[in-house]
Amino acid sequence: AGQMGIAGPHGINLRDKPSRDAHNIGLVRAGSTVLLDGEAQNNYLPVKAKRSDFMEPVALTELPPEPGVGPETGQLGWVLHRYLDIRDRLAVVSRYGVNLRSKPDPEGSNVGLVKSSATVRIVGQTEGDYLPIMANLDDVLNLASPLPTIQEPVPLPPGSGPIVPPPAPLHDTTPGWVHKSNITGQGDSGLIGPEGATLRNAPQRNGEKVGFVPAGAVVILAGNPIGEYQPVRVDDDLLRPPAAGGSEPPILGQAKIGLHASADPDIPNEEFEEFRLLRPGIIKVLSFHSPQDLSRLNAQHKDVDWILRAFLDFGGRNISPAQFYNDTISDVQRALEILPRDRVVIELHNEPNIKAEGLFSSWQNGTEFNRWWLDLLKRYRDTLPGLRFAYPGLSPGTMVSGLKQDHIQFIEASREAVEAADGLAIHTYWSHVYPMSRALDVIDDYISRFRSTPIWVTEASNNKGQNTPTQKALEYLRFWRELQDRPVVRGVTYFVASASNPAFNDEVWVGNGIATIVGRR
Repeated sequence: AGQMGIAGPHGINLRDKPSRDAHNIGLVRAGSTVLLDGEAQNNYLPVKAKRSDFMEPVALTELPPEPGVGPETGQLGWVLHRYLDIRDRLAVVSRYGVNLRSKPDPEGSNVGLVKSSATVRIVGQTEGDYLPIMANLDDVLNLASPLPTIQEPVPLPPGSGPIVPPPAPLHDTTPGWVHKSNITGQGDSGLIGPEGATLRNAPQRNGEKVGFVPAGAVVILAGNPIGEYQPVRVDDDLLRPPAAGGSEPPILGQAKIGLHASADPDIPNEEFEEFRLLRPGIIKVLSFHSPQDLSRLNAQHKDVDWILRAFLDFGGRNISPAQFYNDTISDVQRALEILPRDRVVIELHNEPNIKAEGLFSSWQNGTEFNRWWLDLLKRYRDTLPGLRFAYPGLSPGTMVSGLKQDHIQFIEASREAVEAADGLAIHTYWSHVYPMSRALDVIDDYISRFRSTPIWVTEASNNKGQNTPTQKALEYLRFWRELQDRPVVRGVTYFVASASNPAFNDEVWVGNGIATIVGRR
């Protein structure tokens, strides 16, 4: 007794009795310190854990202590009940705290923040997703002054029954490891990708198979990744017997070959024929493309993956994350109504290390962009949960004074943003004076820096005019085959199908017969 312990990489299920069949109180987060409170029984140790170390939800077996608040010592307000652990007419606030509002509406004035683990009294009937509560003034942070007018709740009916049904018993979960390529994380939860995932007992490819997690399942992210693998806990009701094969990417890759759609808002008819001849496995589109053009592309190519770039012309302006979000989200949502969401990766912005795309006007360097992009990513994830987002492709190469920053320095300064993303977009080019091997070196350098991060090459080309279209087509096939030796690379979309800007003339496919040659692969 009195000794301390550390929760392992999958956290620990805390139960009210020393038995697998006992009530599951909740999951204590991996790495949390607990107090050992007695001798082991049936392979179970009695422990005490901090309420703030639990991952939500928590199903307490006893009522929390009465807060003892009244009109003079408490603050009335409305809170979202999903952030409360409700027991009869008392509740405990989740580890994130909860905003106290003046009325049962997200537009209600913010009265303050009720702090994590505070006990509050429920003082009226629910309205929608909101409950009226009385919180101890000492538990309310940043109390508004002056206080807004608080909407009075409808009184509770006589009796002491629960206001809402108590939470259902928590599902039992099985710990294990899944390959990072098969899961998209958001907060404490992860979404299993379209191929499902093999659950293993160790963070390695030859780890014993514990079971198979089906596509679309939501799992608990139990701790920090180790190498290629993420520790998770899987609801026992979802876990299936192990599959015969594995769900990890093969040692040799399966990078798909594809094309960047028009650099202009309208996709010409000739371009649809170019895509038909190419037989792509992946297509990149821009959020400003029309619904009609996107619908036509999607109808012709049902089984492809998609890169959707959130497009905004900066034009030398200082664009905040909020403005970028507000100016692009409707176009992105419109595209997602047409494209298969489970096959879409959203590339959030483009080449932020050059002046034309926000450098020197919206951020001065990679460090500032890191903060800018993390803010933008949160806004998008709050609106589009479960979608995958890629850190944008940088303009490759060294610094050009007043125009561009070195892509390696820039991405290292924004490493946190890359690691928060679901993948990394890369742009790379070659020509008669800069061989393809150097363009592949750019990719290999990225891989060495972000070894387990999925990569999409969202722009690549021979961007000079000295080679014939036939020579370029053969180079594109060779480049694609080179990518198969780089298994974290998921695909390449060559730049560009069509463009009215004469600066892109040497890269345009339409009218040059490139798709005919590449499509014969």
